[in-house]
Amino acid sequence: MSEENLTQEPRGHSVVYSFFNRWEAPLKSGKVHVFFRKRFPSKLPDRVYFYIGAPVMAVVGSAKVTKIERVSASQALTLAARGCIPEVELAKYLAGRDSVGAIYMESFEFFNHPVSADDISSRMVFSPPQNFQNLSAQDEQMLVEMGR
Repeated sequence: MSEENLTQEPRGHSVVYSFFNRWEAPLKSGKVHVFFRKRFPSKLPDRVYFYIGAPVMAVVGSAKVTKIERVSASQALTLAARGCIPEVELAKYLAGRDSVGAIYMESFEFFNHPVSADDISSRMVFSPPQNFQNLSAQDEQMLVEMGR
């Protein structure tokens, strides 16, 4: 995968990422400016939507993606504070990997009404993603309208 592909326009699609429920408060507080994933999109998405797992089991909001880059494990550890994650926990997640995807975000928006997985599934193909799920423009618009 070419690093240039991660930052070039055009955008136009967004993605949903799953987070454990303990990440809801740090995301909503605006303390998480970067998160780390072993798998990430090859094209820069416009927004990332936050699916919070059990017991919430809902999409709670989103943020604008400013950049995605593959960083070395040691570089990721230097970014841990910006991700609101202890270095020890990030090192455990990396588990000997040489690199990881760093997804940078800003301009957070949270729904007035979290949108449950069941509600989403009743209107589009949705399964809480193990990695990430791409959203079409139509699916994204529907999700935003449901969260108002």
